[in-house]
Amino acid sequence: MGDTEPKLRKDAVKTRQAILDAAHDLLQQDPEVSHAAIAEAAGVGRASVYRHFPERQDIVVALLDDLVGRVEEFAAAQPEPTTMVDLMRSMAREQARSLGVISVMRRDFAPGQLEALNDRVLALFAEPLATAQREGIVRADIAVEEIPLLLSMVEGALNQVTDPIDRGEAATRALDIVLRGVLNG
Repeated sequence: MGDTEPKLRKDAVKTRQAILDAAHDLLQQDPEVSHAAIAEAAGVGRASVYRHFPERQDIVVALLDDLVGRVEEFAAAQPEPTTMVDLMRSMAREQARSLGVISVMRRDFAPGQLEALNDRVLALFAEPLATAQREGIVRADIAVEEIPLLLSMVEGALNQVTDPIDRGEAATRALDIVLRGVLNG
């Protein structure tokens, strides 16, 4: 099984990560942040930013890919199969951490443009949802395709919180409210 992307040198990997870290932080404050500002914050030249991410959307896609990857890693690290609730909590934490990136995604991407990422999220939730439904924990009428809607509800609550420090608590509270509508009993 070969990778479709070329292998990056160690220094290029480090530069790419510095760019993504800077972009993530800056996008939380300013959804219009420029390549130049990202380059400055990352401590690299603008050419490096453009070499790794020719378009602004390329940065956002990479950040969203990392977000989904962290949730996938969380699920893979669990000693037992991940529960629907644990997976939702992990995703809510990531939403709280990356609200600026998510808002840029909502604003700058057309529906269906991030289909591969959406498919990964649905695949991640498919078995935990099915298991929870078989066990009678989650309502039987919830479809896996509705997971993005549930996550959007949490995101909507997070959009009301301006202080990033308070977002974790707000994510937990919003998720608890959303789950009340999903869980049986």
